Amino acid sequence: MACGLGIILGCTGSSVFLCGSDGDCRQGDVSGVCQATGYCSFPDDTCESGQRYGVHVGGSLAEACVELPGETEATSDDEAGTSRGSTSSPLTSTTTTSSTGLDGAPTTEPLDDEGTSTTTGDGSSGEVGSTSAGGVECWVDDFADGMIAGEWCIALDPGIVVDEPRGHLRFELLPMQWGMGMGEGAGDATTCDAFPLLGSSSAVLLASVPQVSNYTEAFLEVGNDARRLGLAIQGGELYAFVWNGMAYGGVSWQPYMPAAHRWLRVSGTDQGLVAEYSHDGVAWVHVYTSAADLSGDEGQAAIGTWAAMVPLGPDEASFEEFERCTGLGG
Repeated sequence: MACGLGIILGCTGSSVFLCGSDGDCRQGDVSGVCQATGYCSFPDDTCESGQRYGVHVGGSLAEACVELPGETEATSDDEAGTSRGSTSSPLTSTTTTSSTGLDGAPTTEPLDDEGTSTTTGDGSSGEVGSTSAGGVECWVDDFADGMIAGEWCIALDPGIVVDEPRGHLRFELLPMQWGMGMGEGAGDATTCDAFPLLGSSSAVLLASVPQVSNYTEAFLEVGNDARRLGLAIQGGELYAFVWNGMAYGGVSWQPYMPAAHRWLRVSGTDQGLVAEYSHDGVAWVHVYTSAADLSGDEGQAAIGTWAAMVPLGPDEASFEEFERCTGLGG
């Protein structure tokens, strides 16, 4: 069967449809709306917004009412399920199209009070640089210069190496070099300096995820020793994981769809830490909220890979761009 208009992910499986315009959204004679999430919705008087998502929608949004502007979908840490694994793993908003988005959003080239761009670092080439405007500060690394930036603190278990080839930050898993008697292993790049969690946003663009073993993953994680929230791709699934100060728990599992789950983001809001994904870095889909009062809390962001046991063969997790913003407000 042909996939038809728009983008169909997994035509032989879940048939998730990403729209580009309202014209892509039709159910028989009924015309729909292409929402900011990239999914189609259709008229439904039982929803407060008057719109309900269709069946070909990723994650928990399938057949759900479209939220009114400003609504959030908070989820308590009490829903945390099975353990993710090691408690020694490193540290690592709600659906929005606000100015904190990536890939063309205003914060990628802010203006100062006189209307001129303010950039520090190597911002002219876009490789490693920071921008600031209106109290919002963003730091971007697109891993383009072949050298790991000094803002990253690297931690690697035996059998995992990191480099920066071809515009990617790459973590390679080399099972033949795994430590004697070693089970799980992790490699990560953590922002060396802590930042205020409330009003922060940490987002990463995936380049590749582990393919060889079902128990290896690529992840983004944000938080501190008391609380953390992350997103990971493992064994063909995207899921959120939480750290409660004592153990990890995995929540909100859904099939991994490469075209839809290109960007991962964890933000600090008035509701707590919020995990989202995006197909373009502009329209974000809520995955999970770890409810908490983040006032006065600082933390770090990390990207990397983790394996529950020795991988079945050489593998890698790589990332194409990272952006951290602070001062966004709750």
